[in-house]
Amino acid sequence: MHRTLCLFAAVALLAGIVARPVPDRVPPARAILGFVRPFLLPTLWHRLETATRQGDPAATIAVGVAVTALLPEWTDGVAHFAWELATAHASEARSDSEALDRVLRAVAWLEEEAARREAAAPGRAAELLVSAAAIARARAGEGTRLATAFRERLGRDAAEIAHGLVVRATRIEDDETWRRLGGHLAVRAVAGALRAGSVERAEALRTTAIATLATSDDPYSRRVAAALERLGDLGLLTSEAPSADDPSGDPLLRDVFDALAAFRRGSPPR
Repeated sequence: MHRTLCLFAAVALLAGIVARPVPDRVPPARAILGFVRPFLLPTLWHRLETATRQGDPAATIAVGVAVTALLPEWTDGVAHFAWELATAHASEARSDSEALDRVLRAVAWLEEEAARREAAAPGRAAELLVSAAAIARARAGEGTRLATAFRERLGRDAAEIAHGLVVRATRIEDDETWRRLGGHLAVRAVAGALRAGSVERAEALRTTAIATLATSDDPYSRRVAAALERLGDLGLLTSEAPSADDPSGDPLLRDVFDALAAFRRGSPPR
């Protein structure tokens, strides 16, 4: 990582120092940024390396924010620092609660950075929201050490949060990849709401996903919509024994029926 950061710092410095044609009108903020960047970046890179080496999450994110403010176009850097906070630093936490704090801070930071870029660079904003969704699922999704702590803290499953982030990304940039990912996460969001003990929220997610995915150009998303349609009202499924028409054999719905089975046993995770 040290060599990569130093190389990027050198490139950034050259970009700020080498003379380039200047348009007639340069926004004052950009002119100031271009002037101060070569002087501030070396110190910031050094501090970032030190904070990362010492495992200091607060310093890492603080310096990371400063670096990305000087290099607003570098969205990969934002995503990298957020992953560092949510993985390396969270793994070194003294408790699950502290680890979850770092994961949630990483997700929140990516959301903040996406909001800053949405008007000027919608594609980059969407990428940051998808990165936030990936962090939530990877670090606190079902089967991970932080899954229960996440549900207890937020009252929602990580899959629900991830799905919501991807839906927002799709609204910002109507990208086929994001739509397909949204379809993939829709089923997991429904299952997540059941695991969190909320049948009403699970049913709302199911009906919303059907309406959204049924008209998609993506065949996979339409299959997900059809599967959720066949599933039927979750309020009935949670209170009744499975019928002969129970579509639990559909691999697309495996997560939902696993969550339903737990709910019927009277032990949805809290």
